[in-house]
Amino acid sequence: MKDESELVALVAEKFKLNGWVVIVSRPSQNRIYFIESSGRRKAPDFIALKQGRLFVAEAKCRSADLFSAGRGRLSDVSSLRELALESVGIPFLGRVARRLASLQIRHDGIESMEIGLIAASSLSRMHADASDDLMIIIADAGAEVGASAQFNW
Repeated sequence: MKDESELVALVAEKFKLNGWVVIVSRPSQNRIYFIESSGRRKAPDFIALKQGRLFVAEAKCRSADLFSAGRGRLSDVSSLRELALESVGIPFLGRVARRLASLQIRHDGIESMEIGLIAASSLSRMHADASDDLMIIIADAGAEVGASAQFNW
């Protein structure tokens, strides 16, 4: 996989084929974001909706990069876990709802939010164990897209 944009585009196609409405499918977008505990804005790379299920994910070509924190920044994994906090998740869901309305996408509401990771390489055993509460999507170089067992397409 050349870059995150290619990775996210490939995953978006798989989601669309499985009946999802893809809301965001590009790295570095800034329309739908949440505020991390550090005060920094975080805009997920991928957001999709299907039958009340909202899937929110960060994407990296190298899976290990999802777990790396930069100077003064949380790792993507830590950042996404903050979405489970009511104080972070509720304003984020409001932004998602406003974006759906602006795109004139009809839906019956958001009933649940699933957090996930998208990578072009498999997770190491250590990273897999550290992320067993997240949905994992792997898109390999052969353009095959697979998901962790607990993910329901």
